Amino acid sequence: LEVQVALLRRYAAVNGWTEGGIYRDNGVSGTHFRRPGFTAMMAALEQGGGQCVVVKDLSRLGRDWIETGRLLEEVFPALGVRVCTVDEGNGGDMLDRALRSISHDFYARDLGEKISASIGARRRNGAFWGKAVPFGYRKSGEKHGLIPSGEEAEQVKMLFFRCAAGEEMEGKREKTILTDPVYAGYVPLQKNLPPAYRGDRYHPIPPEERVYVPGQVPALVSAELFGVVWRKFYPHAAGPFPWEKV
Repeated sequence: LEVQVALLRRYAAVNGWTEGGIYRDNGVSGTHFRRPGFTAMMAALEQGGGQCVVVKDLSRLGRDWIETGRLLEEVFPALGVRVCTVDEGNGGDMLDRALRSISHDFYARDLGEKISASIGARRRNGAFWGKAVPFGYRKSGEKHGLIPSGEEAEQVKMLFFRCAAGEEMEGKREKTILTDPVYAGYVPLQKNLPPAYRGDRYHPIPPEERVYVPGQVPALVSAELFGVVWRKFYPHAAGPFPWEKV
């Protein structure tokens, strides 16, 4: 990212332009326009804060070809702002811009599908794939590997025994633990449905409707015990589920 910034500054200096601001979105997908840096740039432009937007290429502006085209042909001209790309000159005519935007869009789609397929294959093979490590576990040192975490693991086991014995569990944290199949050694194949349209948000799949596979995560309780406790919270869920087939 810093190399791109240096490239843009050199391009502006060669053209004798005064830098109005640098806007960046590090680690945020360019397939949508809810990016903090992009939003700040648009706010500055709407207040008359610039006459030209300089990007390395059109994919840095956005990878949704429909919205990018609207920005180039409607929004920026209405603001009196032109767009210059370091790698593509002034961006070309309307057809040229449209073709470039479409190619960036399809590249992002193809990359996203390949990443999703790769993650799905690893999940089917039992790999734990998540940002947050469940309570009772810790990272094993191997990528996507978890192992029981001593005292916390014992607390989880005791919680299941107490619930199975009839003790009422009404806390949100307790329910989260007692209904998470990872404690019986199962991981969800998919937690969210992809958006129907680019830029939309992912839609979570209800826990009782997810597909689970045996994982490489060591179980803290037996499948039978987990099944008994889980049914207390989802008595009418369709089944049997994998942990109930014992």
